[in-house]
Amino acid sequence: FNFVWASREGGIGYRLVGRVPRRGHGEGLLPRDGARSAGAPEPLPASALPRLVDPPSGKVVSANNAPGSDIELGEEWYEPWRAERIHELLDEREHHDIASMQAIQLDQSSRPLMLLRDLLLDREALDDEPATELLAGWDGQVSAASAAAAIMQLTYMELARVLVTRLAGRRAPTVLGNGVNRMVPTSTFHYRLQGPLIEALRSAASPWLEGEADRDRVLRAAVGRALATLKRDLGADSREWSWGAIHGLRLGHLMRSVPLLGKRFSRGPFPYGGDLNTINTGGFTVWHGLDRQGYGAAYRQVIDLADLDSAVFQLPGGNSGIPGHPRYDDCTQEFLAGHYRPLHYSRAAVEAHTEHLLTLVPETEG
Repeated sequence: FNFVWASREGGIGYRLVGRVPRRGHGEGLLPRDGARSAGAPEPLPASALPRLVDPPSGKVVSANNAPGSDIELGEEWYEPWRAERIHELLDEREHHDIASMQAIQLDQSSRPLMLLRDLLLDREALDDEPATELLAGWDGQVSAASAAAAIMQLTYMELARVLVTRLAGRRAPTVLGNGVNRMVPTSTFHYRLQGPLIEALRSAASPWLEGEADRDRVLRAAVGRALATLKRDLGADSREWSWGAIHGLRLGHLMRSVPLLGKRFSRGPFPYGGDLNTINTGGFTVWHGLDRQGYGAAYRQVIDLADLDSAVFQLPGGNSGIPGHPRYDDCTQEFLAGHYRPLHYSRAAVEAHTEHLLTLVPETEG
């Protein structure tokens, strides 16, 4: 677990805690033959795990990124794009409040896709004037309403399929997000794919590419296929395109596969922004595509430790697990719009806003 903390004395810090096996670099990612195994490795001592206390920057950020260490801590980390963007937004002002922290949580800026956009324009890869204008004016926000985000996401997916297949061959589906079986339907290799792939394109690096001419051919073909897909699915007018039109958030009930009941209990899909590497995530895998259940924030929360009753939160669904109940999905539209609700903390605040009270009475003996 990644824990960030603050003390009453004004200190801040970070600690990675849990039982982490002692392994060499690169070990533990793939299965091993149990019959030949010497057994599970001993866990690392707590004192060996990463920690941070009162950094000079005055900030502690944790966003599923690798904490940085000389020891092997596993490979299931996201790339650092989200953490870097949080640092950037924190640096924009000296003091933050509930509202500014909400804005950071909702940010959907994509640095890797901006780098890819710059490359497409620099190499004049687009043979489509309206699409070129859209990309030239794009602010990098992968919002549900953005047509440029739709172009960039589909272009990235096309590039990933081509270049990963070149390198990985028959293993490409696993790298692109396909799982092992129904029990593990999604692999996590794609968590670490976007950065290396875009850097390889920028430098026309081997073995991904055979020089700049090959790189430029691949870019033109990928963006061409992306534009053709958007024209086929959303119409010829690029002003009518949007990322949310092809990328949705699905709130699937556990019984979603049951005829009739599953549809009644589930919600969505709703037009949704973001991707794997935006702070406000809207993840998907290249292999499974955009019509497959993706993922987003399961909960949002901002707490001011100096005023706990000013805290806010939001759920994608609702507080009730009973279909048909007024609180089953009453948060959904607010969640999609980026709105928050008060998170009452003190007894006085809770009692002042209580709707229903359930009293549990012990059974009397005899």
